[in-house]
Amino acid sequence: MRQELFFNNILWIDITGPTEEDINLLQQFHLRPEVLKQFLPPIKRPKLERDNESIFLVLHFPVYDAENKVFRAAETDFIMSQKTIITAHRQEIPALKRFFNRCETEEDFKSFRFQTAPHLLFHVVDYLTDECLPMLDMISDEIDLAQEKASRNPTKELLRDIAALKRKVIEFRRAIKPQREVLELLSKSSPIIPEKIGNLGQEVVTSNIHVWNVLDNNKELVESIEETANSLYSAKTNEIVKALTIISVMVLPASLLINFFGMNVFDNVSFARDPLSFLYIFGFIVAMAIATTVYFKRKGWF
Repeated sequence: MRQELFFNNILWIDITGPTEEDINLLQQFHLRPEVLKQFLPPIKRPKLERDNESIFLVLHFPVYDAENKVFRAAETDFIMSQKTIITAHRQEIPALKRFFNRCETEEDFKSFRFQTAPHLLFHVVDYLTDECLPMLDMISDEIDLAQEKASRNPTKELLRDIAALKRKVIEFRRAIKPQREVLELLSKSSPIIPEKIGNLGQEVVTSNIHVWNVLDNNKELVESIEETANSLYSAKTNEIVKALTIISVMVLPASLLINFFGMNVFDNVSFARDPLSFLYIFGFIVAMAIATTVYFKRKGWF
């Protein structure tokens, strides 16, 4: 799928799922062959290549996978020349789609960002970076909920939820962390990026730092909640095991006594024929249980 937007003598082409046919169409812009070759194969790391006439930039932005409830790092390729911006991505990126739609429908929004091709490039990257914050707010809400549950009633299901939450943060960090160095290089002036828009480049770097700081804070919170939940769940499990152990120890003398007097060898003993023998045995069992309870209380075992 290919969309085009032309304004102020600047052409923006956005391609979703680039194919060989798209590569052939892009050849009319006289792009370097080595740049075109990198358009189709996936690139796992941020990348910046530039010369006097063009810039090739690869960045990754988190996209929420609603089916699996995780974030995926979506690659976005940028090619910028003097009058052209080309963006390409293998899957739809909602934030980029919103930016493109606003440029189509809002004249003020478009005119401010289509001043020059470098202006448009920096505005797109800055917008995509800022759009990470609402997704981080969603993670923060989940962290607050997990923290509340952990303090109230830590369960095995909660530990699984915290592990899934931790995975979201890790995937988000994987997308954002490597970008800082590339964005700092991009913000520096070059023959194709005039020095007068250097402040805009610094805004992009600042946005990236802001997102990273929020992510770092979320990571620390998730790890702290996970540690707390594990400790509370272990303590809860230990209490259950302790209670079961105490009950077992309290019942053990009674079981031994019942088995002892249940043997057939006592059939001819006068005690076995005594009508009150049951009460004697029962009283002894109760006395043993009370004695065991008092002993455990004094030891502070429960």
